Amino acid sequence: MNLAADMMHYNWTINGAPFDKAVPPQSSQGQRAVLTSTKTP
Repeated sequence: MNLAADMMHYNWTINGAPFDKAVPPQSSQGQRAVLTSTKTP
């Protein structure tokens, strides 16, 4: 999943789709999720 933002206009995208139109990630009860944060210039 690629989370990106334009801080000038507060536009957020998930995998290139606007935040309010993006399909949320799915998980099942008991399933473990691992998130890795990477800062790019």
